[in-house]
Amino acid sequence: QAYLGDVYLMTRVQNGVVAPGADFLDRMQRGLRGDGVMLLVAIVGIWVVKMNFMLFFYSLGSRIVFYRVFWWVSVVVVVGCGAVAVGMLPFGCLFGEIMHVVVQCSTEGSVADIYTRYKVSVAVDCVSDGLIICFPISILFRTRISLRQKIILSSIFCLVGFTIGVTIVRGSIFGGVYQELDRIDRKVLDTAWALFWFYIEFMVCKY
Repeated sequence: QAYLGDVYLMTRVQNGVVAPGADFLDRMQRGLRGDGVMLLVAIVGIWVVKMNFMLFFYSLGSRIVFYRVFWWVSVVVVVGCGAVAVGMLPFGCLFGEIMHVVVQCSTEGSVADIYTRYKVSVAVDCVSDGLIICFPISILFRTRISLRQKIILSSIFCLVGFTIGVTIVRGSIFGGVYQELDRIDRKVLDTAWALFWFYIEFMVCKY
């Protein structure tokens, strides 16, 4: 929130809505760093929630050998996906010197690289969510409770599916921005809109 004004200013200047002022480069650097910190905190927070899910599900079926093996494999994959998601952040273009950002990060190749990184992060996010959702469904349909209770509990756990949907939407908003990298009039990414969808995913994971 403290740096959101700088983030909005970046978008307005990039879209030609306002002219950059004398302090634009300083504000741009603040906005990028605020954006980077938020992305990092959101990704780490999302994966902390995922690991809480995994710990909870372990206690429900740890006595079943196949379940326990699958759980450990899934934990390794989920942790690896989290590491990839963090590693895919363009740290140089978020926390680097402002002249490096202006000169290097606006090139066609750099924009294409950022888009590729973002698609990879969305993919690993969906893969980890898909693994997590397997556990409650498999557990519920092995338990001796009524069908109605199974359906209700499955619906609650399938909120993870809604999280996957939010992740896909978050990834799709980049399609129109980076789809045609050689066009001079291509749209500029609305960073605040991207942050909004990160917040949505984080809130869904928490609740």
